[in-house]
Amino acid sequence: MSKKLILGIVLSILIVIIGLTFGISTIVKFCKVQSIISNIKEDVAKDNYYIKIKTTYNGNTSETETFYKEGIGKLVSGNGIYTWTDGEEAYLIDENQKKAQKLSVEDNSQLLVTNIKLATLYPTISKNVFQRFFLMGNMENKIKTVEKNGEKYTYIEINENNYTKSYWLEKNRDMLVKAKLELSSGEVYDYEYEIKYHATKLKDVELPDLSTYTVLEIGETSTEEITEESSNEVSNKDTTNQNTIDQNTTKN
Repeated sequence: MSKKLILGIVLSILIVIIGLTFGISTIVKFCKVQSIISNIKEDVAKDNYYIKIKTTYNGNTSETETFYKEGIGKLVSGNGIYTWTDGEEAYLIDENQKKAQKLSVEDNSQLLVTNIKLATLYPTISKNVFQRFFLMGNMENKIKTVEKNGEKYTYIEINENNYTKSYWLEKNRDMLVKAKLELSSGEVYDYEYEIKYHATKLKDVELPDLSTYTVLEIGETSTEEITEESSNEVSNKDTTNQNTIDQNTTKN
């Protein structure tokens, strides 16, 4: 048997081994992500959740609270300012000024809470099965078990579209506890999550008595005070960055 033939056989075996290793790795990562998404969809079906998100960027920290129960959602930024929607109507509420700005449900989706808002926090949720599989085939994307302070977490790292996003999920429940977003521009956002199910009461998502408020219609020109200042506070970088990235990856 010639040396060239032997070398060809060895190279062929190596290629097969590398291909199998790559294929198995991709399948394992894909199956794990599919399992996480399946669990999240079950959680969304509970139709009742609470989320607190702590965002740290450039040394500054902000917090938002999200309440959702049976079709009614509320996103609170602090200082009595929040958005409210039941899927048909939506408002930006400023309790301190006793003002309510009507919002278009279609045009303000990033500011409003729906039953799928919880799911959008998780990796690859917006992608279809084929997109997810090819994403897991990227060797830069990682899924592994890590341990910190005696607790085990599932660590997921996604590299795509000029950003890297890392997620830490409780190993047993697939509950998101932490994430980091690193943009190619050098900006870094850190997120900490507190998620609870069946914790939201009806009183948490009640709309105040608007008969005591100044109610501003959609597009009313005299509403700049609440729409520009208050909505900017509600749409801080934690929800906006995550949802924008999630929507953009769907298109690719």
